[in-house]
Amino acid sequence: LERASRDRSDVVEQEVARAHIRQSAAFVLGFLSDPRAIDLLIAQRADRHFIVRANANIGLARQGDERAIPSLVEMLDPEVQQHSELDKGADEMAFTRVLVHRTTLLACQSYHQKHPDANLSSLASAIQKLLDSKPEPMVRLLAEETLAYLNPSHTQAESESTHGRN
Repeated sequence: LERASRDRSDVVEQEVARAHIRQSAAFVLGFLSDPRAIDLLIAQRADRHFIVRANANIGLARQGDERAIPSLVEMLDPEVQQHSELDKGADEMAFTRVLVHRTTLLACQSYHQKHPDANLSSLASAIQKLLDSKPEPMVRLLAEETLAYLNPSHTQAESESTHGRN
């Protein structure tokens, strides 16, 4: 995995194939409980391919590394282009955007599990901004769930104000 995470080429066709390998390596490294995985994920955050950087940041969040938070906020921003340079058309770009939003939201939940007392107001604000942009239904549902998970007292107060106290 270490070698795969650093594999590069100057030949365009080879670089695309190697970017896919680095993308997969970042994904797998995000699940390993090994300090060497953290170092490799941090290095992959500088990759020139968006999807490799995204997987690295998601992996860091899964590991509970707070350095991922600013990147997660950016990845949830509906105004930031969330697609890979490897995408070949509008459909692939839309699919990647949904995939990145969903995996980022799940990574937010994973981070919160590891740090339940952490101040995640920046993530909550980013999720609300995503919700305000009226994302795809499956992203919207997961965003609502994640926002409730990150801030259950806010959700309960919102529900009470919407539905009234019984």
